[in-house]
Amino acid sequence: MENAGASSTAGTQLKQRLIDVAKSHLSLSPDGEQKNERQRRLAPLLDALSSNMFRLVVMGEVKKGKSSFINAFLGEQDLLPPATNVATSTVYKVVYGPKERITVFFLSDDDDPDKAPPPIEIGRHRLPEFGTEEGNPSNVRQVEFISVELPNPLLAEGVVIVDTPGVGGLFKKHRDITFRYAPNADVVFFILDSVEAVISADEIQFLKELRKNTQRILFLQTKTDLADIEQVLAWKKRNLEVISKALEVDVDRIPYFLVSAKQKQRADRLQNSECLQESGYIELLKYLRENLIPARDEILTCRWLPTLGPELLAAGKLVADRLNIARSAHPLKLAEYESQLSSAEREYDRWQSEVWPGQYRTFLDDVARLKRDSDKQIHDQVSPDHPDCRASVRLLEANSRTADEANAMADQLLDEWAERWRSNTSSILYHFQKSYLAISENLMGRIASEMKTIALPEFDVEVAERRVEKEDRPRVIQEAVMTSNIFSGMAAEAAKYLGIGASVAAYFGIVSNPVGWAIGAAAGVGYVATRIWAAKRGFDVARERQRDAAIASFERALVKTGSTAERSAIRVLQELAGELDSASRAKADGFRLSTKYEFTARRDEILKSKTRTVEEAKAAENRLKEQLGRYQELLKQYQEIKVQLDPEVKPA
Repeated sequence: MENAGASSTAGTQLKQRLIDVAKSHLSLSPDGEQKNERQRRLAPLLDALSSNMFRLVVMGEVKKGKSSFINAFLGEQDLLPPATNVATSTVYKVVYGPKERITVFFLSDDDDPDKAPPPIEIGRHRLPEFGTEEGNPSNVRQVEFISVELPNPLLAEGVVIVDTPGVGGLFKKHRDITFRYAPNADVVFFILDSVEAVISADEIQFLKELRKNTQRILFLQTKTDLADIEQVLAWKKRNLEVISKALEVDVDRIPYFLVSAKQKQRADRLQNSECLQESGYIELLKYLRENLIPARDEILTCRWLPTLGPELLAAGKLVADRLNIARSAHPLKLAEYESQLSSAEREYDRWQSEVWPGQYRTFLDDVARLKRDSDKQIHDQVSPDHPDCRASVRLLEANSRTADEANAMADQLLDEWAERWRSNTSSILYHFQKSYLAISENLMGRIASEMKTIALPEFDVEVAERRVEKEDRPRVIQEAVMTSNIFSGMAAEAAKYLGIGASVAAYFGIVSNPVGWAIGAAAGVGYVATRIWAAKRGFDVARERQRDAAIASFERALVKTGSTAERSAIRVLQELAGELDSASRAKADGFRLSTKYEFTARRDEILKSKTRTVEEAKAAENRLKEQLGRYQELLKQYQEIKVQLDPEVKPA
């Protein structure tokens, strides 16, 4: 525990140092639009680092004991209802609260996307009505998720447990809902068991997909009380071998635990230490407290550190340039630099008025074409008008002789179509997202290329006789060299930023966030899947006793399910496109605002330098030197944090 405490303290200190560096950077921001823009860029970083949440997302195939595991993990006998067949497409979020409170949140309606039914509070006894397949088949109640607040000591430490639907088999519809939560998971608890089967090919494929979003996966083999110890250990050995080979990880580096929810609950009920030991939960909780929770702050720091570097470099470079200008009182030198600066600004204004509108129109045209193509793909591939739909009706007519046969075959056909539409939607949305990002990056590349030809001129330091005493001149020159070296030392890490100006550094380094876009697409796919399977349920509750009536009912269900799939997919595409459009506009506006500010700040410094008295000049130098010194210190702290997180990184 001593090492865990030291690790936790070190991680917390690093996270707090990063927060302090970011806040200090904001405190050095000028007032006005530039300050607001910088605050907007850094808001996600500060929000994430200030959060005390640690998300444990529980995943796995159906009937593996996920709900029973969570109940035992929290010391609850009957909190989350176990699924006797398969859990519905409902997500549980278990968080800390001063008293138990359960709230059901609902999906919005396709006919009114901006309006969802208000959430309702329910008692624990009503959870099966909303959170099980028996009470809420195929999620006909349109539940988005169920929030469970508990006054639990573990949850009070900031742990949030997310229980996702079981996946696998015929329930691939749940896969997208599960992956909706994967990108935000700090740790994934992947549930296997000791009696159903060893890890399957489907589970391995699921794990490979999952690992694209998170590297922190714990494996829990449940139901150890239902098998003899030889089988339990044999399955563990087999599972570890398969996981090791599939994920290319050494066996001894795979966190793997044997647990029995029944033994844990018996231990809690009887206060029996022997049962508690046999349950396996002691080792799991120990690992959580000693290895995972202490690493929480370090994980967050690693995730957000790279976004701050370009910001500091860009802002520090601007202050260094202003200081160099302030130090020079040589009229000819100032005039020469002002002329170079004016020339560069005229080129920038020309680019903004003549080149940029065309570049942005091309971008908008490319995006509009992509939207039209994606919309057409949805209509062609996610629609009841697909020619194969009619073929399915003919297949049903040709291969069923009774109503029972027709209903049984119709069930299978509807499942196949629902999965096909879900899969097509997923493919279209991800292709749209990927293509949009490529178009956006192409626009950024064109901007960067143009900015290289409109680079801000460098200002060489000229030490004026009236500004510095003779004996102080070497010190001033030495400071200038040190200032140059500070930024040169970091340039290897961010040369592509500094080569095209400070505003482009911030533009590329902070605002672009393709990971966030990917999460949005994943969430959209999960929503579409839920709507498709809810519509499919309409057939399940409308069985017909006559063969022809059953076939007609199937045809109606096919049209209803396909129409819902198409409508929902188009809605998600529109929402995703709107988010991407807003992000792109914000990036473009932020870039132009920052670039214009760079010119303005340098020109203002030239004008001030021309008219300052000796005393005013000295005060301005001291002020800018102090500001530059603070940025040098922030860059130093940034690099120290980076070295502490990865000792192999050499200090700049």
